[in-house]
Amino acid sequence: MKKSRAIFIDFSIFIFFFIMISILAVWTTNYNYILKHILGLILAIFLYYLFSKINFQYLLKFTFPLHIVSVILLSMVLIPGMGITVNGAKRWLDLGIINFQPSELAKLTLILYLTSVFYSSIKRKNSRRNIYNSRKAFFVSFITAFLILIIQRDFSTAAFIFSFYLVVYFIANENAVKLLWGGASMVILVIFFILNSNSYRFQRIKSWIDYLAGNTEPVLQLKYSLLSLSLGGKFGVGYGGGEYKEYLPASHTDFIFSVMGEELGFVFLLFIMSLYVLLMYKIIRIIKKSSYDYELYFLFLGGYLITAQAAINMGVTVGLFPITGLTLPFISYGRTSFLIFMALMGLMRSVEKEIVRRSF
Repeated sequence: MKKSRAIFIDFSIFIFFFIMISILAVWTTNYNYILKHILGLILAIFLYYLFSKINFQYLLKFTFPLHIVSVILLSMVLIPGMGITVNGAKRWLDLGIINFQPSELAKLTLILYLTSVFYSSIKRKNSRRNIYNSRKAFFVSFITAFLILIIQRDFSTAAFIFSFYLVVYFIANENAVKLLWGGASMVILVIFFILNSNSYRFQRIKSWIDYLAGNTEPVLQLKYSLLSLSLGGKFGVGYGGGEYKEYLPASHTDFIFSVMGEELGFVFLLFIMSLYVLLMYKIIRIIKKSSYDYELYFLFLGGYLITAQAAINMGVTVGLFPITGLTLPFISYGRTSFLIFMALMGLMRSVEKEIVRRSF
């Protein structure tokens, strides 16, 4: 059987460079995690290969139960003895041999469920018989997941998944009034959450706003991040020679971009950013060759998740966004995040192969 060609650059090339960068980054930021990280990378590569073999259209039939499973897992985090609290937020589930972050899985299952719901709704396929693929069923399950994330104090992920709904409304050319209502609702929820949040979170947002307004100095994490980036210059101080990674509390996750900037310089950071830009360009190229709406929705939402989360993580390191706790996709340490992003990439490869197959 003839191997399906890649559109533009093969996904495996992106994976190779991301993994090499990730190993270098985690090794220098926290050597104690490198063995766990490499084992996670091996499993992630296997997941990519496995998901690239899945029939994507067939998978859409199971998006509702998959999403419900992720909501159940999110709920289990709130159970005493199972949920792990870090920095005031319950985001991890203790599975004994590994700590799992259900919110990362929820991102993927929500993308799949959104794809299925909007495709079924627009094409009017089984819209009366299959209530699980109705927008009412989606709205109920979505709000449930959103509220659970708010209770867990994982607001960055909650806001992120809310934006998925706005994005799919936009690309589906839905009623602009509904889009505006959705955006307004999100802003109101943000304001409500900030005003009713604990003092630590409120002060963190307030400090960020004051910093942008030029009224105060940046918070300690951002201060060290900016110093780290400025010290790196064009070509860095040398791999392993970073001074400020010892002071950054999440140097191997939230601020891994800063550490790489200090040690390998701005030129290397440009290379990292170009990988995300080229990956999104590849996804757009695949979308242009697509013949079905479900492929369009999935690819666009998947590309949005990767590039938007990367942009937010990088923006945090220079003060454009408040500290969110979102990892840098394919690079930061975080086994759950890496596994989910590689599974997402595998599904994109599956869609790409199907599009190439139909072209010949």
